[in-house]
Amino acid sequence: MRPAASDVSRGPYSYLETRQWGHQAFPDGDGRLPPSVQRIQWWRSLAGAGRQVTWDETDGGCRQDGGDTRTSGGMEGPAGIAGRIAADPDRLRRQLMAGSLPQERRPRHVVSVIMYLPDWGYLDRSARTTIVRLLAEQPGLQPLTGVTDRAGRPAVRVAVRDTDSLGTVLDVVLLLHPVSGQLLASYDEVVGAAANTDPNYLTNLHGYRLYLDQRRTPTTQQPAAGCAGPATTPGRTR
Repeated sequence: MRPAASDVSRGPYSYLETRQWGHQAFPDGDGRLPPSVQRIQWWRSLAGAGRQVTWDETDGGCRQDGGDTRTSGGMEGPAGIAGRIAADPDRLRRQLMAGSLPQERRPRHVVSVIMYLPDWGYLDRSARTTIVRLLAEQPGLQPLTGVTDRAGRPAVRVAVRDTDSLGTVLDVVLLLHPVSGQLLASYDEVVGAAANTDPNYLTNLHGYRLYLDQRRTPTTQQPAAGCAGPATTPGRTR
């Protein structure tokens, strides 16, 4: 793992900006859930203080979706993660799986929790190294080079295949920067659907999450709230 440019950033807050593709809450006339696109900005300190701003970009615009939420505490991290990620992959796995049931500790669950680690704190070079070591220990891991994310950034695709309770076969996917190991994107990809699978789930890439910006910052005003950011494309994910 080599350093990322953002590793030199400083400040008490971790900043994360994502763009997320999903579905709206109410179905259209055909019973399908229309697509939605959100851009979300988080600022968070280790004590759980911070700020969150959400933007609706569904129709290519930039409309604030909800309030500008600020808090002096309560932005809690994943169970077992008290502001720091273990330097040992076995201990990190125990942190990630704390409180989960035995059937919720398969490789797909490990990968699914890793997707959300950037929400709770900046992942520095040491943390990224531990995460990659933990991923490498998961049975059935499928790495693939030569892909890009929806921002056009080169990536390594790391996927674990599993079958959900309805019989739908899924690849749970992370796209990692090939040099720094930073998380660039995450999503579920439907590989084989069961006959009774919800039709709203049958998009090729489900719940695509693009990590646009990750850094430390001195205040919750930096960077400025808004929809500025790189253009996104479908990307080459296979």
